[in-house]
Amino acid sequence: MIVDFKKSTVPSPPPSVMDSPITSVESFRFLGTTITQDLKWEPTISSLIKKAQQRMYFLRQLRKAKLQFYTAIIESILTFSITSSITSSITSSITSSITSSITSSITCSITSSSPPPSPPPSPPPSPPPSPCGSLEPQSGTNIDYSALCALQRK
Repeated sequence: MIVDFKKSTVPSPPPSVMDSPITSVESFRFLGTTITQDLKWEPTISSLIKKAQQRMYFLRQLRKAKLQFYTAIIESILTFSITSSITSSITSSITSSITSSITSSITCSITSSSPPPSPPPSPPPSPPPSPCGSLEPQSGTNIDYSALCALQRK
């Protein structure tokens, strides 16, 4: 007696709709998201990074309104098809590759929307945060927040 625990590999007929067979593909794009047979995110992430890096050229060329350009052109690509199933490690891998390019060309860093940590009680109180909420000065830079906020509101 022979006992075999292998799964049977009897080929099933291909699926069909109205007597026309449906072909199987490795991956396809749907609304900007690449869906693969194994449901991996790598093709989508690599295409997002490629698109964002291509647009970084224009960001480097522009010296005015960098934050508006970043938000309109680059951030919109990165956040287009974000779903709740993407883990924080995936989003951090996307943003870390892009922010390394951004830090060399933007004079003000783009921070998260979380509130800044409270200042320690002993030093004098820090100046009020920018009305824009997303700009934070880097060391050694003079930023006119009122001008940047006025540009951001337009």
